[in-house]
Amino acid sequence: MTAVLNLFSSRSAKTVLELLDVYGLESHEQERERVQMAILTMSQGNEDKLLQFVEAAKQDYRDVLYWAEYPQQSGPDGVLLDVLRSTWAWVLPDPIQILMQSAFGNLLVVCHDSTLWRVIPEEVTAKQIRDDKNFVAAFEDESFREDWLFEGVTASAQEILGPLGKGECYAFKVWPIMGGAFTTDNIYIATMTEWLAVSGDVGRQVKDLPPGAAFTFDTTGK
Repeated sequence: MTAVLNLFSSRSAKTVLELLDVYGLESHEQERERVQMAILTMSQGNEDKLLQFVEAAKQDYRDVLYWAEYPQQSGPDGVLLDVLRSTWAWVLPDPIQILMQSAFGNLLVVCHDSTLWRVIPEEVTAKQIRDDKNFVAAFEDESFREDWLFEGVTASAQEILGPLGKGECYAFKVWPIMGGAFTTDNIYIATMTEWLAVSGDVGRQVKDLPPGAAFTFDTTGK
């Protein structure tokens, strides 16, 4: 139940648990708890995705385990992994799997050594948050959960700028760590690849500067 509540509202928790329990009813549907956790992880708090993965697991549970537990090499996650490997290599050690994405383009990423990292574009950095990839345990920390959801600012961005499309996130015109405000006049809608790429590149350029140092940076990639 705790894992469900970390991803879904209390109002939908009962429905989510019922959907998860659809898997494991048949004798060939093996490793029930492991598969259900994989389904929950990949749903990213979306009931439609949850149902999609439940149905996939009932067809062949091994597919779901592979998608959840091994590196994504194709599709949107593969593209984002390529961006992380090319522009965040200065801080992120060999990312192999993306577990979650926030409305502001933050990512929970598993690296090759099974450590869990948070990529934080608005701070132009990434931070290790666990020695294992148990993201559910990370969300048991209330301050982490609140910071990740960023509910007030996210709601304002949705109201003023509209909902996000596929592959999009809210981004900042001026990074908050560089003095930009957490207000809608400093927010725009970007593609995830664009926001991650430029933030990673800027982070690389400023990582060794002392606090308060003046600087100019290049976002042309040249």
